[in-house]
Amino acid sequence: MRITLRLILSLVIAASAVVFLSASYQARHEKVRLQEELERRAGVLAESLQESVEPLVDTEKFDELQRLVERFGNRERLSGVAVFATDGRPLAITTGLPTQFHTLASVGHAAMQRDVEQSLMAQEGRKRWHLFALPIHDSGSITGVLILFHDASYIEAHTAHLWIQNFARLFFHVLLISLITLLIVRWSLIRPMAKTVEWLKRL
Repeated sequence: MRITLRLILSLVIAASAVVFLSASYQARHEKVRLQEELERRAGVLAESLQESVEPLVDTEKFDELQRLVERFGNRERLSGVAVFATDGRPLAITTGLPTQFHTLASVGHAAMQRDVEQSLMAQEGRKRWHLFALPIHDSGSITGVLILFHDASYIEAHTAHLWIQNFARLFFHVLLISLITLLIVRWSLIRPMAKTVEWLKRL
């Protein structure tokens, strides 16, 4: 009986460890995939907006620029758009963006300094945000930066749900295999051993 209990405990512990590692790996892989997908979408949208933003910044038509960022903000998971001048002064910001984003973020500074797109995952309050910054130009010189703000909280929620789902499914499968293994061992090893011991006792 003690051997059986130890065997059951060992199988459960081993199965739990395998399932935990497998579910964690799958959840991490899915998180990376979703982040890369969000990065691609943000890049495509930023480049399309860049073509409309640059002429408005060059001609200082900030009223039209504000209407543009309002029109593109709050669509799907895009929470807002902001345009900043090189000195960090906000030129247009989607209404409703958290006040933390009303000043130029570090990702915007990096994009202008390196003259290349930059992205960042940031935690503000209870939400996780994805920031994508793209420099804007006038005749080859940098005149500011365009930043897109996506609500990335869905990635964490989806990853957590996937982890629980995979853990439950894999644990059930591994537990079933462990139980079948235990029954096979019991029938093919422990029972014959018990009969042998009983036979030796009679002798």
